[in-house]
Amino acid sequence: MKNLEGSIAMKGTGLKAANAQKITIGILILLSAAASITKILTGFDIDEAYALAIPYRVLQGDRLFADMWEVHQTSFLLPYLFLKIYDMIIGSMDGVVLYTRIVTTFLHLAVSLAVYGFLKGRQGAEDKRLAAVCALIYYNFLPKWMINMDFSMQQLWFFTLFLIFLFRARRETGAKRTGRLFASGLMLALDVLAYPGMLLVYPAVVLLLLFSESGRKWKDILSLTGGCFAAAVVFFLVIFSYMTPGELLEAVPHIFMDGSHQYDWATKLGLYASQWGGALVQALILLVPSALCAWAAGWIYKRAGLTGKYGKLSFGVLLCLVFEILVSLFITFVGLFVLWGPFRLQVRYIVQFAMAFALWKTLPAESEGGQDMARRQSIWALWLSLAAFLGILLASNVGPVSSSSYLVIGNLVFVGLTFATAQKCGRGMELLAKAGAVLFLLSLIMCKGYYMRNTEYVPGDISDTLRRVEEGSLAGVYVPEKDWSRYTDDYETIQSHTTEEDRVLFMGTEGLCNLYANGKIVIPTTISTPAFNAQWVDYFTLYPEKQPTVIFLAKNTVDDRHKFFVKNEFGIWIAGRYDVECMEETDSLCILRLRENNREDETE
Repeated sequence: MKNLEGSIAMKGTGLKAANAQKITIGILILLSAAASITKILTGFDIDEAYALAIPYRVLQGDRLFADMWEVHQTSFLLPYLFLKIYDMIIGSMDGVVLYTRIVTTFLHLAVSLAVYGFLKGRQGAEDKRLAAVCALIYYNFLPKWMINMDFSMQQLWFFTLFLIFLFRARRETGAKRTGRLFASGLMLALDVLAYPGMLLVYPAVVLLLLFSESGRKWKDILSLTGGCFAAAVVFFLVIFSYMTPGELLEAVPHIFMDGSHQYDWATKLGLYASQWGGALVQALILLVPSALCAWAAGWIYKRAGLTGKYGKLSFGVLLCLVFEILVSLFITFVGLFVLWGPFRLQVRYIVQFAMAFALWKTLPAESEGGQDMARRQSIWALWLSLAAFLGILLASNVGPVSSSSYLVIGNLVFVGLTFATAQKCGRGMELLAKAGAVLFLLSLIMCKGYYMRNTEYVPGDISDTLRRVEEGSLAGVYVPEKDWSRYTDDYETIQSHTTEEDRVLFMGTEGLCNLYANGKIVIPTTISTPAFNAQWVDYFTLYPEKQPTVIFLAKNTVDDRHKFFVKNEFGIWIAGRYDVECMEETDSLCILRLRENNREDETE
C-alpha cells in the first residue's frame, strides 16, 4: 500500500512538473512574440539599409559583377524576390523596411519550426519540451540582431536546412537518402551564395562523410556534390548570359577594393591575433567568477549532504551550467539599470561553443541506436559549425567577438549537451540544466526585443525616446528621436532634388538613401563602410554612361570636405566635373550637380 501511495505521489509530482514546464514554455512563446513585434517596429541600422540596397539595385536593372561591385551581392536573390512582389503591388519602396521585416519574421519562424520538427523526432515528452526550448532559442538568436533578409540571416537559414537534410539523409537508405543529400548540397550552395566563406563547409562535410561508418561513402559525397553542382550551374549560366568568363575574372578584383575588406594577409593575421587576444581576455573575465561560483556551489552541495538525494556532481558540467546561468542572468537584467546593447558580452557564444566540444567528450556513447545517432550528429554539427565560423571570419571585416553570434547551431548543441550530461549526474544537475536553458533563452529575448541594434554597435534599448517615421522606405518604423529628423530630411531632400531622368549617386553610410531617389541610382557599391577610393574612380571610368547627374554627399561621412575635394582620389574626380563651389547644403547632405559643359560632353 505504501509503495502504491508513493507511486501515486510521484505521478502527481511528475504531472505538476510537466504542467509547470508547459506553462513556462507558453510564457516563453508569448515573450518571443512580443520581442518579434518590437524588433519589427523599432530601430534601424546601416547594415539593414545595405541589405535592402543590394536587391534594389537588381530590381532597377543592375547586373551582378557587371554593374555591381558589392562584396555581398550574391546574397541578393531571396530579398530581391520579395522586393519584386512588393514593387509590383505597391509601385514604390515606401514602407519597404516594415514589409521585409514582417516577411523575414515569418521565414525565420518557418525555419525555427523545421528545427523543432527535427529535434522532437526523438522519443519522450521530455525531449519534445527540450526541442521546444531549443526552437525558441533558435527563433530569438539573430546573427546580427536585426530582422531582415540580409546575408547573415540567409547564412543561418541555409546552413540550418543543410544540416537538417544531411542528418535526415543519414537515417535513410536508397532513393530517399540520395534525394535528401542532394537537397542538403543545394542548401549548402545557397549558403555559399549568401556568404561565400561557407565554401569551407564543403570540404569539412566531405571529410566527415569520407570517414563515416557508412558503406556508401562515395555515393553520399556524389549525391551531396550533385546538389551543389546543380545550383552552381544555374548561377553561372545566368551570369554568363550577359558577360564572358574573362569579363567576370576582370570584375572580381574590383569587388575587393572597397577598403573595409582590402587587407593583405600579414595585416589580416596581425589583426586576427589582436582580436583573438581581446576575446581571450573577455572570456577569462567571465570564466573566473563562474569557476569560483561553481566551486562554491559544489562545496555547499556536498556539505549539505545533497549528493544522495539529488545525485552526484561533476565540476566540469557544473562550470558549464553556472557560466550559462550567471552570464544569462547578467545580460537579462543589466539593461534595466545601465545602457546596454545586444552586442555586449558576445564572447559567451564562443565560450559555450568551446564548452560543447568538452561536454561531448564526457558524454559516453550509448548502445541504443537513436541516442548514439544523436551523439554523432552533435559532433558533426559542431565540426561543421566550426568550419562555417572560420569561413565567416576569413571573409568578414569584423572580429571574432562581433561575429560570434553566428554560432547559433553550436550554442544549440551546447544547450542539448548540457541537458544530456546533467541527466547522467542526477536530478539536481538536471534542474540546473533546465534553468540554464530557460535563462539563456530569456537573455536572447532581451537582446532581440528590448535592446536595440544601433549603427556602430552603440548601446540602446526600446525605452529610449522613439519617434515614428511617416514617409519613405522607413515609414511605420519607430527610431530614436535624434535620428528621426535626419531620416526624414534625407528622404525629403533626395525626393525633391531628383527627377526620373536623373542618375543619382549617394555617398554615405546610410544605404537606404539609395531607395529614395526618383531616378536611377548609379554607384559601384552600396556597402555601409564606403572608402571613396580608386574603386569609385575606376567604376565611372569603365562606365562613363553611368556618370551621375546629381550627387548627394553625407556630411557625417566626409567631415573635411575641402580636404576631400583636394586630396581624395574620388574627391578630385568629383571636383573636376561638378559644381563643388556652388553646392547646396542641408543639415546632413551636400548636393552637387554636373556642370553644364560636362552635360554637353556627355550628349556629344
